[in-house]
Amino acid sequence: MNETNVHLYDRSAPGWKRTEPILLSDFTARPFLLSWCQPIDGKRVLDLGCGEGYFSRQLKQLGAAYVEGVDSAREMIAGASAAEESEPLGIHYRVSDAAEFSGMQDEAFDLVAAVFLFKATSNN
Repeated sequence: MNETNVHLYDRSAPGWKRTEPILLSDFTARPFLLSWCQPIDGKRVLDLGCGEGYFSRQLKQLGAAYVEGVDSAREMIAGASAAEESEPLGIHYRVSDAAEFSGMQDEAFDLVAAVFLFKATSNN
């Protein structure tokens, strides 16, 4: 994990908490991405770089049977977990590097989403 990026996302996490579309991408790109995930009913979904869980919640509300959100920023996962606690949908969140798949079973998920996920590298 790139600790600089994690720190940046941890620091900005409070500003990302939302329950309705507020960002330009919430109105433009995400509706298309959600449509590309269809049909989602009954599917097991892994949301890599889930942030505060906005997309994860949408996937679950559209009928996904199981959603797991993964993000390297602890404060983003804290926000996602708080949203899950206040409005339970049965989503599982955990802190992990999106490039780390150890411990996951083959074919554990029907769909893997990585919305606006990027990996920064160091020149060191």
